[in-house]
Amino acid sequence: MIINYGKILRPLKRFIGLTLILPILLIIQAATFQFSQTYGTSPGTIVDIGGTSGGNYFNFKNIDDATPANYSTYPITAGNDSYEVYIRGHWTGTFNSISNILFWNSTQSLTGYGTGASIKASVQSSYGTPSTTPNADSAVPTSSGSGLAPTYSSNYSQYIRLQLHTVASGAIPGDGGMNTFNLSWDES
Repeated sequence: MIINYGKILRPLKRFIGLTLILPILLIIQAATFQFSQTYGTSPGTIVDIGGTSGGNYFNFKNIDDATPANYSTYPITAGNDSYEVYIRGHWTGTFNSISNILFWNSTQSLTGYGTGASIKASVQSSYGTPSTTPNADSAVPTSSGSGLAPTYSSNYSQYIRLQLHTVASGAIPGDGGMNTFNLSWDES
């Protein structure tokens, strides 16, 4: 964004009686954001996922990797949990601070996962090797008002651990519903 302060200079010119042709420009830089996923045995491998234009960043599946396209090769058996997925916000570029981070699931669809299926989520200070063992996390928030609040440090938010919990009763084979996860923040 470029803001031109030329209108401020006109009254100054009349007051001083000089002709000033000094455009003053204020250039405001913005951070660049991507989700980052960590996978593998702790301390893990870190990769930026998706892209700046959106798209399918990850899938819940029965393997611990950062390849969204191979979910049909590693399906989750009805009644079991997916591998935990560790994601976090990653900011680069020129900015002063990132604060008030919130994470939530704005479009939740558990179609096909069975009656009582859920997506669980929590904020984690450190990375742990993902597993399919059911964790004790709560259901992922579905509005920004109740969103998880990871903190920011050194270009990253804290980890957000996600896990899909399926139920045998009512589960159907094939692709499940699409979910939209959101991360918002204040930037200065």
